[in-house]
Amino acid sequence: MKKIISTIMLLFLTVALFSQKNVSYRFLYKITLKKIQTDSSSLTEKQKRYNRIVNKSKGKDYILDIKENKSIFYEDKKLSSVSNEKLDIVSIFVGKGLFYYDSSIKIALNKKNVLGEDLIIRSNPKFSWTLTQESRKIGNYQCYKAISYINITNRIGKNVRKKIIAWYNPLISINFGIKNYHGLPGLTMLLEEDNLIYEIQKINLNTKIEFDIKKPTKGKILSEKEYNDILLKKYRQRF
Repeated sequence: MKKIISTIMLLFLTVALFSQKNVSYRFLYKITLKKIQTDSSSLTEKQKRYNRIVNKSKGKDYILDIKENKSIFYEDKKLSSVSNEKLDIVSIFVGKGLFYYDSSIKIALNKKNVLGEDLIIRSNPKFSWTLTQESRKIGNYQCYKAISYINITNRIGKNVRKKIIAWYNPLISINFGIKNYHGLPGLTMLLEEDNLIYEIQKINLNTKIEFDIKKPTKGKILSEKEYNDILLKKYRQRF
């Protein structure tokens, strides 16, 4: 694993920072694809093609900004612009756009452009995390495993149950998470979602970088059900 975190006086700095108000936090993540791990002789041609794509993919860089009771998770365009990958399969899996969350009212907004139209999908994410005693070292931090399950409707209208595995650091007591995966008792250091791995690269506590977290307003506001109905309709029109 690459060197991923800045040198921090762990306990002292954590207590000092989280006793302050109006501080800002910035966390950088690398998102990569997970290979299909099995005997190569048993892989289908489709699975082999997928693994070849994974081998060539450099991953994508994302930022989690937190300020007061709001967070936003979005692609780091500056770093991602250096990638010349023809097939941006990571973004396809992650979901394009940005993910905004207001913890004071428990509202999440996912802004994205779908077929040339700006949409804002509104939801109330509620995750029931199972916290385990299983631990591992990530960088300089002792992290703990948490598991959750979510039910989603895919683009063909089928209900799918997804398993989410997260490794969190309780010393950095932030309960904002990646995308809409909030509610852990510590900073998410690594998260596994389907074929994706989100891994922390850099931690900036009480950052001096100036930024504001603005609620997305440009776009048609839809519920998750309304959005899923649109996707299903478009899928049926094509097939």
